[in-house]
Amino acid sequence: MLEFDSLDEYPIHQVPLPMRYVATSDRNFYDRCIFQGVDHDADAYFITGLGVYPNLGVIDAYATVRRGDQQWAIRTSGLRPDDKQAQQVGPYRIEVIEPFHELRLVCDADDHGLGFDLVYRSEYGPISEP
Repeated sequence: MLEFDSLDEYPIHQVPLPMRYVATSDRNFYDRCIFQGVDHDADAYFITGLGVYPNLGVIDAYATVRRGDQQWAIRTSGLRPDDKQAQQVGPYRIEVIEPFHELRLVCDADDHGLGFDLVYRSEYGPISEP
C-alpha cells in the first residue's frame, strides 16, 4: 500500500534535501497546479492555477473565466513566501482543508467583480500512476 504525505498538496518539489532546495539549479524550474470547470448549460468555462518558481523566489496565480464570447482574467505575482505551505499571492489563495479530499480556492473580487470562493471535494484518495 502506498503512503501519501499531506505535503503532496503543496507546490513543494520533494527530494532528499532540506525543503528550501530543489534538485536543480535551473532558474526556470517550477511546481504548478491547475483547476478547471465547465458548465455546458451556461456555456461557461474557467481555469485557474498557482505556480511557484523556487530558484527565482516567485509565486504567481491566475484565473480566467469565459462565458459565451466574453472572457475575464486575473493574474497576480509576487515574492514566494518563506513558508512553503503558504499558497497565497495577492487576492488569490489555496487552502488545504483536508489533504487529498478537500481544497478551497479563493480569489477576492477585483474592480470588475471577478472573484470566487470554490471548494473541491474528492470522494476518493490519490491514485498512483504506473
